[in-house]
Amino acid sequence: MDAIHRELQRLDRELSHRAGLAGWMLEEAPLLPAAIGLMAGLAAAHLAPWPVWSWIVVLLAVGLAVISLGRRSLRWAPAAMLIGVAVAFAAVGVLRLAAFERPGRYDLTPSIGAEPILATLRGVVLTDVHQADRDDWLFGRYSWSGGGCSFYLRVTRARTPRGFEPARGTVRVQTDASAEVLSLEPGDRVQIYCRLAGFQQPLNPGTFDMAALMHRRGVCGAATVPAADGIILLEKAPRTSLWYWQTRLRRIVRQALLDDRIGEDESRAIVEALLLGRRAGSPEVFEAFRRTGLAHFLCLSGLHFGILAGFVWRLARTAGLGKPGRAAMCLAVTVVYMMIVPPRAATLRAAVLCWFFCIAALVGRRGRPLNTLALTAIIMLLIRPMELFAADWQLSYGTVAGILLLYGPIRDRLGYALPGHRLAEGRVAWLGPWLDAGIAWARDLLGVGLAAWLGGAGILLYHFGTITPLSAILTVLIYPLVLGILMFGFIQLPLTMLFPTLATLTAAAATALGGVMVSLVQAIQHLPAVQVTIGHVPAWVIGLYYVMLLGWRLAPRQGLIRRPLVRAAAAIGLLVPILAFGYDRRPPGVELTVLSVGHGQAIHVALPDGRHWLFDAGSMNLRDPGRRVIVPYLRYRGVDELDAVIISHDDVDHLNAIAEVAADVRTRRVLTTEAVLVRMAEYSSAGLLGRHLQQRGVRIRSMDMDPIGIGPVRIERLWPDDVTCRDSTVSDNDKSLVMRIGCGGRAVLICSDIEAFGQAELLQQSDRLKADVLIMPHHGSRTHLNEHFVRAVDPRTIVVSCSRTREASAYHPPSGIQSFYTPTDGAVTIRIEPDGRAVVRGFRSAREIRIDPD
Repeated sequence: MDAIHRELQRLDRELSHRAGLAGWMLEEAPLLPAAIGLMAGLAAAHLAPWPVWSWIVVLLAVGLAVISLGRRSLRWAPAAMLIGVAVAFAAVGVLRLAAFERPGRYDLTPSIGAEPILATLRGVVLTDVHQADRDDWLFGRYSWSGGGCSFYLRVTRARTPRGFEPARGTVRVQTDASAEVLSLEPGDRVQIYCRLAGFQQPLNPGTFDMAALMHRRGVCGAATVPAADGIILLEKAPRTSLWYWQTRLRRIVRQALLDDRIGEDESRAIVEALLLGRRAGSPEVFEAFRRTGLAHFLCLSGLHFGILAGFVWRLARTAGLGKPGRAAMCLAVTVVYMMIVPPRAATLRAAVLCWFFCIAALVGRRGRPLNTLALTAIIMLLIRPMELFAADWQLSYGTVAGILLLYGPIRDRLGYALPGHRLAEGRVAWLGPWLDAGIAWARDLLGVGLAAWLGGAGILLYHFGTITPLSAILTVLIYPLVLGILMFGFIQLPLTMLFPTLATLTAAAATALGGVMVSLVQAIQHLPAVQVTIGHVPAWVIGLYYVMLLGWRLAPRQGLIRRPLVRAAAAIGLLVPILAFGYDRRPPGVELTVLSVGHGQAIHVALPDGRHWLFDAGSMNLRDPGRRVIVPYLRYRGVDELDAVIISHDDVDHLNAIAEVAADVRTRRVLTTEAVLVRMAEYSSAGLLGRHLQQRGVRIRSMDMDPIGIGPVRIERLWPDDVTCRDSTVSDNDKSLVMRIGCGGRAVLICSDIEAFGQAELLQQSDRLKADVLIMPHHGSRTHLNEHFVRAVDPRTIVVSCSRTREASAYHPPSGIQSFYTPTDGAVTIRIEPDGRAVVRGFRSAREIRIDPD
């Protein structure tokens, strides 16, 4: 029967190719042109925000041209009809985006700007209160001043001079109070006293765009409440509301599935992520899943819903139910499951896709997966049009489309039946059928993994600058553990109510498998080539990749392209645009980027021999600046190894991100001064960091006073000398490392936190202080600045790394000296060429200053 089924599938593919692309699309996916048109309309209106009427005129003209072409030739009639549908839905996309962007009546959005305003709001709590973990980074309990927890609030009324009036909008509330103190649940009505502001645009390349994410979700602003007293509970969620029962159901299921007495924290966190979609556990574990390309297992998606639906389907068939009965049971179970798990976009898309398949089985219709996928995309985009531009939306649909379009050809190339029975002869001949079944299962899983990887590789590279070449193979290795955890979890829920002892055993089995899974993934992440960091790739390169991928899939298998070698060469050619872009990006001279990290310092140095240094990495007012700012920037730049991290001195705002950077980016060594090495032996910030780095095997040593020459670049350590480092009367700030980096007759002076004493000492070697760009000492503080020091440096441009609240009081140079401030200009990049040309540019402000050779 399997052979007949495969032959029929082959015949269907051949007939579809003969019918042409338009005929195949009309037969298998008539809604696909509509989905493509809707996405094209949304993208065009977003990227080129013309007036709506102009877009309608353009689309009307294209539609009339297509109709005219279809009427002239019957041959082109099917294609013209599909193009006409796509054009019509493109117009729908333009209109839908315009409606989404237009503020409604009582909308809060027009009143929210970049500067915070005092506001009193009333509304309904939409989500659980999320408690931020201060232990997920090394210095979290010592230097983070961010909010303790957050939740989303649907605003219904706002206070005005005339009293409370109707208001509409969703805000993200953040407060220093703990979740236990607030004791809020979805559906509760509250009143908050807050500072209300818009979300800030990214200040650094590669940093996650929170403003864009909130805009896509329809969240209009951020409300900051200093303390728990600023949140007043007006009314608990009524018992008749869906929120009330959904919260109780989630609590019951979580208590039933997760037993805190069983397993380690990490294994329980993995089980919780797989079963309930609640991402928990340490960032190191999640980073291991991300590096190996297996993070999709931790996000509730089509895989999890497919396993759940398959489990329920088989259970219903065993119980003797017919196909409609099985579909109804799957529909009911997945609806209940969707009420339990967090309503994230990927989870909702998977649920809707599953529901459409169940409904098709209920009404007796043949399932057409690509058409169903197109239908879910249309529905989801009409509800949330801006989701089209989200990385998770693109990855979700890209991988599923890759499976639907590419799995068949890939499976054909892998071979239908491998001779497993020939490997088991004689006394072990009985192993033949089992071996055949195992090989077929692994082959099918590998085919699905490869198809999904090809469908999502370009999207993953565009958004994150990395690809994971081994993820398809690793998926085959890890999938049995995932399947086991999910099956034990799904079985455990009914057993908890009927047989508690057996439920405890299944919980122990699930957490044991979770522990094995964590250990295995953490070991795999160290394999060579498990992750390739390429850096930022332009959109046109990604577009070319997908054009070639579709061409390879849809090209007729006739003539020259039927030859295996030609098709293999075409498949390899798919990676050429990506690999060709990963050329040597080493600067001919030197490039420094002063990252915007608030009150702190982090400077990336790119050298002409391909090495990368990081001078300091810390912040006083950002949560986990290493993983939230510095590591994403390094990935954006394609940096997968740091030759050296340099610590200027023992201040937490200069070093509290180094541990996370060293954990996520290979770090060969740490260089510092004798003063910091002494502090590492004591109870201090440097001591805490030093012990952590030594446990990770990172070498720490003193930086030499001798100049370092790398091609045309000369790096000098000007201060402090060893005598100063050992002087206990000199403050830690005045022992800060001062470096001068020169190239082509130009120079940059990095001053760290030196104060009056250090600046006065450096004035004694004023002939070495001359620099074109001065990175101001002590974050531009006027209190500790010697004006003679600035005049001795004689800079053309200064750069101040500080927080927004301290920018106004920071040093502002006299006329003739240009200035950059990281809260306003964003990350500041200084590029010096060997011929003496230099450019200083702000990332957010796009302000640029050129220094030409004298």
